[in-house]
Amino acid sequence: MRNLAAQRGELANWVALVQRRADAAKGDDKKELAAMAAAGGALSGVCGAHA
Repeated sequence: MRNLAAQRGELANWVALVQRRADAAKGDDKKELAAMAAAGGALSGVCGAHA
């Protein structure tokens, strides 16, 4: 369980980084990065549900 918690923390950091990049991007890049951040957030939610 500790390993899952550590990986979830790393995923949260990754999602935050991608979201910051999406905020700074323009056009299609912004859309793609925002979608990646949303997917990472959904994955984090799934991991949290199983923890």
